[in-house]
Amino acid sequence: MGKGSRGRVSWKRERQMKVKVKERELRNGHAERQKAAGHSHDQKPGTGIRKPPLEKVVGPAKAEPEGITRKAETRTDKEILLELKRRIDELRNCYMQNERHGFERKILKMIDELSDVNSVDHKGRTALILCAWVGWPMAVFRLLELGADPTIKDNSGETAAGHAAWADHWSIENRLRELEREWHAAEKEKEDTNPWKNKTDKEKLLELSKTVKEWRKATGIERGELRDNAMIMLKALGHVNAAYRGKTALMRCAEKGFLPGVKYLIEERNADPGIKGRVGTAEDYALVVRERGYQYVDSVIRYLERLE
Repeated sequence: MGKGSRGRVSWKRERQMKVKVKERELRNGHAERQKAAGHSHDQKPGTGIRKPPLEKVVGPAKAEPEGITRKAETRTDKEILLELKRRIDELRNCYMQNERHGFERKILKMIDELSDVNSVDHKGRTALILCAWVGWPMAVFRLLELGADPTIKDNSGETAAGHAAWADHWSIENRLRELEREWHAAEKEKEDTNPWKNKTDKEKLLELSKTVKEWRKATGIERGELRDNAMIMLKALGHVNAAYRGKTALMRCAEKGFLPGVKYLIEERNADPGIKGRVGTAEDYALVVRERGYQYVDSVIRYLERLE
């Protein structure tokens, strides 16, 4: 191609650029005129297409009734544990270091969101059992700092140490076994020096109701300490089926959603779940609370239903 042909091509390109610049100026001027006329809200600048009003697309905004405030959506511990299990599975299958850091941050955040660090999922697994199974020391130590109980067993009868051993995480298993021995030794010492040993069952039941109520509202380390205090009172009961004002210890634990106490009274102290008080059995007390809209008794209700 000769020199003249190259000149013709550059001339054509220059003319095309001038046309594009002119079109852009026309569009901008049209948009400014529309804006000055106050029509920019219903017509797309630079085109002749009118946009429908927002109310016709999504409808008018619904006002909340007077006196009603919408509560912020909060997840239950069971929902958090289900997502925690999914994130742990993703962490096990992830080999990219930057992606692992993202999963680890999300898992630690979910651990801090748990209202009860010893809550269980549909298979009886706590957050400590899930993190011990994946073999992540940072999450395991974080849970232990928050008061996680290493002696809790899932539906298969294994503790967190057993799951760590099954997955060949020996360092975590050794640490958890050591904590289990310390926990059992401390429990034996508490039984020998139980401050509630010389109190009457009436005093124990009254204090149990207060402690379990505070346990339900507390979080973190304070929740673990209140749980231990409530278990000390239950172990000091002289008569496991003793009642005050028509409520036994089992009924008081059931209506507050205190599942560790319910399990201990039935499985180790052979408490009778069929005894009736003013409302009914222990399950009836939990159902009354559930009918009022409180979901923290769901785990107790499911446990008592399995006994029938």
